[in-house]
Amino acid sequence: MNSKLIRITGEAAIAIIVSVALSFVPLQIMGHAIDLAILPLLFLAFRQGLLPGLLSGLIFGLVNGLIVGAGNLDWLRLGLDSILAYTLIGVAGIFARNTVRTAFNRRKSSTVLNVTTGTLLASLLSWVTHVLASSLTANTFLSQQQADIMSTLSNTWLTWCLTAGLAILIFVLLAYLLPTALIPKQTRFLTRREQSHLLND
Repeated sequence: MNSKLIRITGEAAIAIIVSVALSFVPLQIMGHAIDLAILPLLFLAFRQGLLPGLLSGLIFGLVNGLIVGAGNLDWLRLGLDSILAYTLIGVAGIFARNTVRTAFNRRKSSTVLNVTTGTLLASLLSWVTHVLASSLTANTFLSQQQADIMSTLSNTWLTWCLTAGLAILIFVLLAYLLPTALIPKQTRFLTRREQSHLLND
């Protein structure tokens, strides 16, 4: 195992551990629970890319599902509401290359655009999966499922807005105040010359 892979694996492990810890932190805004666990997963995806982001989300989703569903395990709900929903957070990794390069080149507005778009896309996909999981596991009749989906949408859209909004705020502040935090050592998104320049700054 080379040093770069070891670093990515170590960073992914830290992100998963922090996400597990944050999943136990109760934060509510206007009575809506905020999912802080997505923050380390998004951070990892923006730094390391799509595959590390997806795999980390998958592992966290499995761990989270086993913790939440301990003693009352619903495999369909586990698969959708936890494993798939958190795996999709890794989709933010699509924007990793542009995020790292714009952060390196100090193009703050472009970095903000990347982290904002990535956060919105990943959190939206995850939220839709949560909604489907809540609806599809509630009733087996199609008409009732459709009603449940609409009810869940109306009850949880503000939760998604607040969670995504908080995540965007954090990453925007990071892009402006500490953009180098978005650039991992020996990243494949920068050339050796650029990395050497980064180390000399």
